Amino acid sequence: SGISAISWSNTRGGSGNATGTSGWSIANISLAEGNNTLNVTATDRAGNRASDTLLVVHTPDIAIPTGSITINNGTSYSRSTMAYVGLRAIDDRGISGYYLSMNATIPNLTTSGWVNVAALTNYNNNVSYYLGSANGQSTLYTWYLDVVGKISNTASDSIILDTLNPTGKIMINNGANYTTTANVTLSLNATDNTGITGYYVSNSSLMPLANASGWAAVNAVTSYSANISYALTAINGYKYLYAWYKDAAGGVSSITSDSTILDTLAPNVTISNPTSASTYTALNSNITIGGSSLDSTSGISSIIWSNNRGGSGNASGTTGWSIPGISLQTNNNVITVTATDRAGNSGSDTLTVTYNSSSLIPTVTTTQASNINQAQATLNGIVNAHGLSSSAYFQYGTSLSAYTSTSVSQAVNGTTKTTVSASLSGLSANTTYYYRLAAKNSAGI
Repeated sequence: SGISAISWSNTRGGSGNATGTSGWSIANISLAEGNNTLNVTATDRAGNRASDTLLVVHTPDIAIPTGSITINNGTSYSRSTMAYVGLRAIDDRGISGYYLSMNATIPNLTTSGWVNVAALTNYNNNVSYYLGSANGQSTLYTWYLDVVGKISNTASDSIILDTLNPTGKIMINNGANYTTTANVTLSLNATDNTGITGYYVSNSSLMPLANASGWAAVNAVTSYSANISYALTAINGYKYLYAWYKDAAGGVSSITSDSTILDTLAPNVTISNPTSASTYTALNSNITIGGSSLDSTSGISSIIWSNNRGGSGNASGTTGWSIPGISLQTNNNVITVTATDRAGNSGSDTLTVTYNSSSLIPTVTTTQASNINQAQATLNGIVNAHGLSSSAYFQYGTSLSAYTSTSVSQAVNGTTKTTVSASLSGLSANTTYYYRLAAKNSAGI
């Protein structure tokens, strides 16, 4: 007669009709916790019945999945916009999917974006995720779905995206062009959005890696400034120093540098005019001196002079210099000439100049008259002009108290004894004449 109907019932409650006859199905039968006996009965058109039963033991899924997420193995910073995300979850029925987002809003079962996975009670996977282009902290949220549709609590992890390198500079002795000592002070300044964590100073321009040895660690600060001591190599000349800064994310700045000239040597200065000796006797109360100076590292910047008896000033010239019109005082005058180079080193030379006006008086000596006759005679004498232009002459007369006549002047120079003579005529016979020799120099003495 054929099947007319198929019905079902659950001993724990519920009943209904199946869909289909020779091939049938019953969907969404509600189960109670524990044993559920399902009875399926087929009835033919003649009214005959046949049944089959199925015992279903229902254990409800109470627990939800539990899971975690880690970004780049838990590091605090990322230099790349692509992150390496570790997904870990467990569920007694099996994990069937995950949902990954930078939005903390909890998804439901119908939210698009769920990623289906083969059901596993212990799920472990690593995936890539784009953090976006904005530097700063990024937080990723994840949820896990089990095979019965339960969603885990929110799991999250954060990382700071830092694609920017630090910027900085270095100065040696506040930017001075020269230094007289190898021990200098370096001014270090740098900024970074996540914080400066170290600096690297070298006399090599080869850029160091972030994990290279030689980095000096500092407490992380977004604006770093410090003065540190540094020893240059001791050889005089140009010195170049290079610096780099790194941040907490491992970014290294571009190279920055500064230079200075190390000059530890004093310049050489020499007095050579009017003498290269250490002493000199001056014939005038003013003197001009000159000489040379040399500094092969930084060069001569100035030459000054001073007299311990008073007076000072600047020389004209540097490598070749002169000082005109230095006033002298009686007796010794110690004149010091000091050359200073551009680094601030100084060297000196001294000349002791003796000036005594009394020593400049011409000395005269009368000698025996010659060629004497009744009306004529030649007067003779010796003059030492002591280096100044002088004029010598004889004074004569018939009384010791009155030299009433003067001979013609004669020019005398040099520093040796010079013989002078004067021929007289028109003398009175049988008369005694007295004479003397006199001299006057260009200084009026």
